[in-house]
Amino acid sequence: MITDKTHVKALTLMIASEIKCVLSDELIAAVLATELVSVPDIADAFEELVSDGLLELKSDKTVIITEKGCSIFSELEALIPTGIREQAKRDALRFHAANVCGEEFFSKIAESDGEFILTCIRRVNKKETGRVELNFKTEKEAILAKNNFETRPNAVMNAVYAAVTGKIDFLM
Repeated sequence: MITDKTHVKALTLMIASEIKCVLSDELIAAVLATELVSVPDIADAFEELVSDGLLELKSDKTVIITEKGCSIFSELEALIPTGIREQAKRDALRFHAANVCGEEFFSKIAESDGEFILTCIRRVNKKETGRVELNFKTEKEAILAKNNFETRPNAVMNAVYAAVTGKIDFLM
């Protein structure tokens, strides 16, 4: 977990630059979705970023990264290790996209007749739009597959759609 205030600010600016114009609550939720910061840390960092003029909070409660914020962010970005930075971007963007379109992903493992069945589900606006069930011989394999799905559910479901339909567009 990131606790250094400068790192929390860098992470917040990074996500604000990726998502562009978003409601302040949505930006905070997207940062929290990375599971790298705590609620009090992001709340403090957010307030300081706004008061320092790095983020602009508009009257409709949308927030954008300012020109000053962009220039400072380019200096702060290096503070966050590349792997963490890329994972945080993916997590925040996926969280934000899911909230915008009402997309949700679920997965579960069940044991049956000595096999482990992984069920992966995609819902859009509470309607199931995709379900994949995979059988594994060991629980370890099922858990690894479940973790992969939870890390990148859209990519997994899109790869399944591409394989089934033969349309490579799903992979783009």
